[in-house]
Amino acid sequence: MAVATRQSEKELIEAAQQGDAGAFGSIYDLFADRVYRHILYRIGSPSDAEDLMQQTFMKAWQAIGRYRISEVPLIAWLLTIAHNSVVSYFRGKRDSVPLNIEMSPPDGAGEPYDALERRYDQAIVRRAVAALPAEQQMVVSMHFLEELDYTDIARALGKTENNIRVIAHRGLKRMRAAMEGRA
Repeated sequence: MAVATRQSEKELIEAAQQGDAGAFGSIYDLFADRVYRHILYRIGSPSDAEDLMQQTFMKAWQAIGRYRISEVPLIAWLLTIAHNSVVSYFRGKRDSVPLNIEMSPPDGAGEPYDALERRYDQAIVRRAVAALPAEQQMVVSMHFLEELDYTDIARALGKTENNIRVIAHRGLKRMRAAMEGRA
């Protein structure tokens, strides 16, 4: 991590593209938690999420030479690779999405009932996201969970910003309908 504090993300990427495994390790340190969280939210299994995160970074290491700094932010590129890994994971499983992620209540949470209610609400949202088509899942998670802006998502997915806004809007509309149906 010391390397990451001394060097900019751009310098790390350039070094990794020259074959510097230490620089790529610093990239891993910077983004592994976000990639893991993104995958875990989508699949629900911590051990499978860990495996897919490792696969994502292996694929990224193999493809880092093709990454273009000026085109999309690195995190968007990594999340696109993660998304493709998740799609492949579900193709192989052919099962429904497990949604039993244990979410810890935030520090200072009130009564146990409040924590239980938050977990229930989170499970409803996860089910609604999981029911979306893959493209809508990707856009909704990149924008609302990873807080990427529509421009960066559009570049990462090779679409226009307007397309991404429409996909997000349709995804949110579907989620709202699904969640109201459960209420």
